[in-house]
Amino acid sequence: MIPRSINIFGEKYKVIMTDNPTYDGDDCYGVFHALEKTIELKKGLDFENLISTFFHECFHAVSYETGIQRIVANEVDELYADNCSKMVAKYLKKIFEDNQKKKEKKKKVKKNNKKLDKAE
Repeated sequence: MIPRSINIFGEKYKVIMTDNPTYDGDDCYGVFHALEKTIELKKGLDFENLISTFFHECFHAVSYETGIQRIVANEVDELYADNCSKMVAKYLKKIFEDNQKKKEKKKKVKKNNKKLDKAE
């Protein structure tokens, strides 16, 4: 579901699942390390939080790699990463749920077809 690495503007970032990521000494769901080219994500997050956190940290990497991080306040960068990641996570969750419904519907049709075949 989450890649082991991701290319962001030509830079390869390694994605690491860890028990307790921290940022400035505080526990968090994820953290982006610019110099190490890594993104740490907390193990055990539910689907929506994992996807949202992954993209949140990716948006920080985009901000860093494009130079945006150097010209905007940290609060602005955080708002950008937070809002964009939530939007993407919500969209992906909907796609995932829709695909699950389609699979379930297909499974029911297949099951009903088998019943009809047996009845004949």
